[in-house]
Amino acid sequence: MKNRTEMKLEALSMEPDAQARTAIRAASVEEYAEAMQSGAQFPPIEVMKVDGRMIIIDGWHRVMAASQLGLKTIECVVVDGSTIADAQWSAAAVNQTHGLRRTNADKARAVTLALSACPEATYEQIANHCGVSQSMVSAYFAAMQEVDAANNAEPVKVQQAPRKVAKARTLQDDMADATASIDAAVILVANASASVEALTQSASGSYINAQSVLSDLSNAASALTSARPHKVCPLCNGERCETCRMLGWVSKKQWQLIPKKMRGE
Repeated sequence: MKNRTEMKLEALSMEPDAQARTAIRAASVEEYAEAMQSGAQFPPIEVMKVDGRMIIIDGWHRVMAASQLGLKTIECVVVDGSTIADAQWSAAAVNQTHGLRRTNADKARAVTLALSACPEATYEQIANHCGVSQSMVSAYFAAMQEVDAANNAEPVKVQQAPRKVAKARTLQDDMADATASIDAAVILVANASASVEALTQSASGSYINAQSVLSDLSNAASALTSARPHKVCPLCNGERCETCRMLGWVSKKQWQLIPKKMRGE
């Protein structure tokens, strides 16, 4: 590992194929941003130079927090490696002893990265590198073999009556459906708020902490609204990656957390 250095945020590259976690957690980005603003010191992020790009190996949440605060640079260390496989192998080993606690999905993601980078590695090597048990690696391999077997199986031919082929769904269709569902939920919350306010005018309303209930309903409406589709994910261009939670789109809050360079601005 090389010495620490300051790098411009706009020079850093967020490569989904080298992302160690299954998704970016917006709440954690905000928490980091508040801590940074208060003067908290964070360890330097880790980057690797691959094909002229400085790919983030460890530190996506810290970079997004710094971007949210409008910072121009961040402290980095450049780790050894020069290929995307090197980046994946390095990313598979991060977050074991620091940062946000890894979920089981994150651990499975680490195994996936290690396997992609070094398919000839043994169960023991991958387990030791990723900081997981050999039984987890073994179970993952078994599951992958089942998926491969299912994908390669000869399809069963079934005689069916001709039917009309449905129009293929698009990402815009998915975004429209998500927006409609969320808007419908917001209306239900608004109706619930109106019902609570009306209930406070009745005799039984004296037993209700209306202020607390209405506050909770307001928070629920805000959470729903902030989850509405805003833009196609700029990191995968709608191809559905781990960062956009395999949706192909991001909410307005998620969009604002992504550095402007990544958003094409």
